[in-house]
Amino acid sequence: MSLQKTWGNIHLTALGAMMLSFLLVGCDDSVAQNAAPPAPTVSAAKVLVKSISQWDSFNGRIEAVESVQLRPRVSGYIDKVNYTDGQEVKKGQVLFTIDDRTYRAALEQAQAALARAKTQASPAQSEANRTDKLVHTNLVSREEWEQRRSAAVQAQADIRAAQAAVDAAQLNLDFTKVTAPIDGRASRALITSGNRSPLATPPACSPPVSQKTVYVYFDVDESTYLHYQNLARRGQGASSDNQALPVEIGPVGEEGYPTGQSGFSR
Repeated sequence: MSLQKTWGNIHLTALGAMMLSFLLVGCDDSVAQNAAPPAPTVSAAKVLVKSISQWDSFNGRIEAVESVQLRPRVSGYIDKVNYTDGQEVKKGQVLFTIDDRTYRAALEQAQAALARAKTQASPAQSEANRTDKLVHTNLVSREEWEQRRSAAVQAQADIRAAQAAVDAAQLNLDFTKVTAPIDGRASRALITSGNRSPLATPPACSPPVSQKTVYVYFDVDESTYLHYQNLARRGQGASSDNQALPVEIGPVGEEGYPTGQSGFSR
């Protein structure tokens, strides 16, 4: 009897301990659910104040400031092309040479005519000077004096005409060398050695173009144009007295563009 009571007391004591443990665990879960969540992490940065520039991008086309249509001034067969396609040339550099034998012969003929005119003018002038003295003493008639004087004047006119012919022949001979009128890059030759170049020929080569300064033309819509025009009038973004806006020009995907200024519109 005594043993049964003791076991019963032990069983009740253990059961009471288990219930107390469950009660404590339940209280801990309730406290954890009612606790406030942790504060979120916030990063802070110093405010930076500076001016910014607005940029717009446009597609444009490049054109040279100087571009010439190179045509021979005299006809003849092309002896030699003195440059390679795409070569940079200097002003005055010979690009084409035309067969000059005909023009050299014409120059020599004109020079011979000039020498003959000068030879004939010398005695004519001497006769005129002599009759100038004799006419005052009535040793020659006035009619003869006038004839001698006219012959001397005609001889001087013949000299001037012969000199003009020499100058023209010299020019034609010089024109057999087709030179570059500007510094720049020469394009493809359209006339090659052995071909005849008539006076009405197309250009001898694609136009040589200068490279030091270029124009860049691009199209913009009306609202953008008016926006930048108003900025220039207010002096915002203008880089010079003519109110030109600064621009940067370069191929797509590259940096370090060369700078320029906006100019006129057309």
